[in-house]
Amino acid sequence: MSIDFNTEPYYDDFNESKRFLKILYRPGFAVQARELTQMQTILQNQISRFGDHVFKEGSMVIPGSIGVDNKISYVKLESTYDGVLADTVVQNFAGLIVENAAGVKAQVIYYVKSSGADAAALYIRYINSGDDTVTKTFSNSDELTNLAGTNLAGTTITAGTYTVQAATSTSTGTGSISTIQQGVYYIKGHFVLVPEQTIILDKFTSEPSYRIGLVTTEEIITSEEDASLYDNAQNSFNYAAPGAHRYYIDAVLTKLALNSIEDADFIELIRVGEGKPQKLVNSTQYSILEKEFAHRTYDESGDYTVKNFEIDVREYRNNDRGAWTTGRVYLLVML
Repeated sequence: MSIDFNTEPYYDDFNESKRFLKILYRPGFAVQARELTQMQTILQNQISRFGDHVFKEGSMVIPGSIGVDNKISYVKLESTYDGVLADTVVQNFAGLIVENAAGVKAQVIYYVKSSGADAAALYIRYINSGDDTVTKTFSNSDELTNLAGTNLAGTTITAGTYTVQAATSTSTGTGSISTIQQGVYYIKGHFVLVPEQTIILDKFTSEPSYRIGLVTTEEIITSEEDASLYDNAQNSFNYAAPGAHRYYIDAVLTKLALNSIEDADFIELIRVGEGKPQKLVNSTQYSILEKEFAHRTYDESGDYTVKNFEIDVREYRNNDRGAWTTGRVYLLVML
């Protein structure tokens, strides 16, 4: 851990070399704040030792699958509609279904606000064609209105609450996004819950080239930052008093350039080049336990291959595949 807890006001002076395994409280003696914190450190140290034996740093423990969609449809928006800025309402559409006047419906997967010359946009997956059964996508200048539902922020939205307008020209196309589902990862000796997240790779193009994964940060959360940490015991004289701080590890889905070497707090999960997957972490990476499994398998089965040998037949004087001529024929085994 990069945060030093042996400072004011925590004074966690846990020293592994002392080999303490329990803190034994005694009646008549005041409980020290450092003892309560150190008790957690002792337990966490035991968990980390077990975790380090089983899992590699950054390993996926409970799968939260990650993927890249480079065929996600988008619709660019006019900056204002009926006097309302698109940037002020666009985030409310995420998770809802929107519809145009022709009856075309689409689920809003994500959104971006305007940035420089780039317009605000909704990223969508079409659900059905229009009422005429011919129109399949949104068009320039379409008015898009939400249907009733609950958006990704957990807010229930009634039908027709928000309306935006598609751009007057080149409003639709294909972009690229990456999404990770909720899962648990082994990070800095802790089993960290990673929530579902989506990021934009390339707003309006579909051949992204990135390293994609989780950037981890450690934080201490105070009651001033999170009101839920104030004492909630309504029948106590201490009600609404500031509570203890909380240690927190955040893991944020992030994209890095392919040539980036900023790996200190980055866990790479997937890599794409020009829209094509080059690497994907979709299974748990074990640590010492994996080495033991490999050693046991070797003792049991010895050396062997798990891929078939590929055999390529070529004429020995001519490496180009073509008409056979007289002479010897080699069998080339591709390992």
